[in-house]
Amino acid sequence: MVRDGSVAITMRNDTPHPGELSQDLHIDPAVPEDVDEFLFTSEEVELGGCYYFTDVRPGGGGIHVVPGGHHIVEEQARAVPRGRQLHDKWRNIAGLETVEVTGEAGDFVLTHHLMPHAASHNRRPEARIAQFFRYARDDQPWGNGDRPGDRPAGHHYNDQQTAVMTPLGRRLLGVDPW
Repeated sequence: MVRDGSVAITMRNDTPHPGELSQDLHIDPAVPEDVDEFLFTSEEVELGGCYYFTDVRPGGGGIHVVPGGHHIVEEQARAVPRGRQLHDKWRNIAGLETVEVTGEAGDFVLTHHLMPHAASHNRRPEARIAQFFRYARDDQPWGNGDRPGDRPAGHHYNDQQTAVMTPLGRRLLGVDPW
């Protein structure tokens, strides 16, 4: 199953701001927020990532990740009851060092669903354009987009959503046939 398909355009931003990140370090877990524990099974794993449609040089709005961060999340979540609820449901993770993932147009940044990550400020004159996807197993235990707040399945996107999809995105999300 493929979800998301959003496109992000990061324009130059010279506003003074502490640090490199433009959002809180977080994860995009497959596990819904109302569930208290991760299962840590292969069925639960989702892969996420983004296609860079433009070259992303240092300071150019690349995604920041925590190397080995998915292991850190698992360790912390297993160590306490209700581990899914830590760090404001893993939406605001503090104290971890990140690295910016740079790349060329056409590169795909692949991340585990427990990988802490965040957007960064683009301090360069070129806009950064990326398209995000999430890949899940068909037998994943948390439904296939039918829970409240989940993204709809590819063939259930509304007209506004399909109007902004790229041709590749339409195919990857199951809107158009290959």
